[in-house]
Amino acid sequence: MADAAASPGAAARERLAAALQGLGDALRLKAHQPEVQELISIWDLRSRAVLAAVDSAEGGLGGAAAAPVAAAADLLQLLPAFAAPGAEGVVEALIAAARREEGPARSNAFIILAELTRFDADAAERATSTDAGAALLALTVERMQSAAAPGAASSSTVAAAGLLVALASEEWAATREEVGDACEQLEAEILLALASLMAASPVCYTQAFEALTSRRGALPRVLALLRSPYPRARNAAGCCIAAIAGEKAGVDALFKMRRAAVELTAALGRAHAGGEDPALVQVPATFALAQLLDHSEGQRVTEAPARAAAAEGGAGSLLGALVGLIAASLDGGACPTGRWNMGVDAVFVLCHMISASTAEQLLLLRRAPRLAEVCVRAMHYWLTEASDEHMDLPMFLVYVVAVMAGFNAVHAHHPPAATADTAAARAALQGAPGLEGRLRRYLDWARRQPSAGTFVTNTVVAAKWLLKLPEVKPAAAATTAAPAVVAGAAVDPSTAPAPVAAAAPLPPRPAESEQPAEARACSSDGGADGRRGGSNGGSSGGSGSCTAAASRPYVCGNSAAEVNWRAQRAACRAARAAAAQLS
Repeated sequence: MADAAASPGAAARERLAAALQGLGDALRLKAHQPEVQELISIWDLRSRAVLAAVDSAEGGLGGAAAAPVAAAADLLQLLPAFAAPGAEGVVEALIAAARREEGPARSNAFIILAELTRFDADAAERATSTDAGAALLALTVERMQSAAAPGAASSSTVAAAGLLVALASEEWAATREEVGDACEQLEAEILLALASLMAASPVCYTQAFEALTSRRGALPRVLALLRSPYPRARNAAGCCIAAIAGEKAGVDALFKMRRAAVELTAALGRAHAGGEDPALVQVPATFALAQLLDHSEGQRVTEAPARAAAAEGGAGSLLGALVGLIAASLDGGACPTGRWNMGVDAVFVLCHMISASTAEQLLLLRRAPRLAEVCVRAMHYWLTEASDEHMDLPMFLVYVVAVMAGFNAVHAHHPPAATADTAAARAALQGAPGLEGRLRRYLDWARRQPSAGTFVTNTVVAAKWLLKLPEVKPAAAATTAAPAVVAGAAVDPSTAPAPVAAAAPLPPRPAESEQPAEARACSSDGGADGRRGGSNGGSSGGSGSCTAAASRPYVCGNSAAEVNWRAQRAACRAARAAAAQLS
């Protein structure tokens, strides 16, 4: 039994010895600079030292996962000689070893190549300035793709990711520009490999994430590729960013990048304007943007999509992209889970845009072509199709549709008459048969939640408000004429009526001690991050943003801009889990 266990380790040692011998032979094939010749003269001695280090490691190469790294440590001390002028043969020999060997020998080759490329810009340029460079990159991509399978993580995967990060660094900017589209196409393959690697397992995610976000990480370059003229590069960048945003650590890293939300918003609009398949850039960009907005400090970036939509106008590409994604969630021929995910991310972004909108921006949203119509259709559809475990999407849609139709806590008991800016939503509501029953199903679901948070409470008020509209009541809907709607009409803030949400000047939110008991109960539900409670709740009433806040929608006594979306999503997930246990 012991012999059987020792066999893999012995075979691995033999492969490493063969790789070291092959590398030494390659070094001797041609003349080199004096320092490289000195390296060649002691190569056999160094090789024996490496093998001795492997033999002394517990379990040898077959039993210690860290053995390849430990064995490579001695070789890494030789990097100055590897990087010396005339040492291109070393790179070629390492590439040959990475191609020829498997397991620890390949790991050593990748580790050395990664460190060599990181060593300095000159060494990296020599490493990829020949045919060997192209072979190196292609081999690395292949290695990472094969490593994306569950359980395939290894030190060579880490080294491959590090190598790719180094090649995406700022030192390579000039070379990338010279090579042109070939380089960006290669980067696209790299990013797709990284995305696959991160999706494979938590271990793979950690390895690739650490490489991307290290001091010399390539995250800024990945964001920059969202602007690439090549569709595959944009798609790869979007997929990689979405993979990064799939974990909290990745969202934190993206959030620290000042322009991440702006770049994702711009990429979303450009992809829609270019008529691209939504799955390529729009879906991953919307997911990543939703994750940023869902961050514990997400309100710092909430205004980015609202400002972008205002700059473009109601018929702009950003709103068009969100409308398209929400409409695509109603496509019965697609995968239900994929449609739900597509819809919930787009509606979640739209919720934040509404919460951050000024009176003029809200008016623009209400008059945006097809936005109200598609949101009403989606609410009508998902209130029927969504299971109790997937009510997040219809919950967000109830809020969005109510605000689009003129909902405000001030008018919660007496809905105002339709105006020019709410006419599109009111007309869409009138054309949605059976909506009353669907809204009552939502209210029934909300009542059954063991612990409803602030946002669920707000949407209950909004749903009850919608039920009071004549356009929703079955008897009145048949006789009430909908106001005329001019699709895509230009909005002139100087002449158009103010949004219903701002019809009456609202006082700033009072300090916590001054609020009625029910309002305090809503505002104190801040979740684990504490953003809504304590001093935050008391100080916001006296801030200089009261004037701007008064022009934004209010729900349940609080500005919608202050709703703790992240806590509400967590509360919904907890409520679904509790309901599942009770059923």
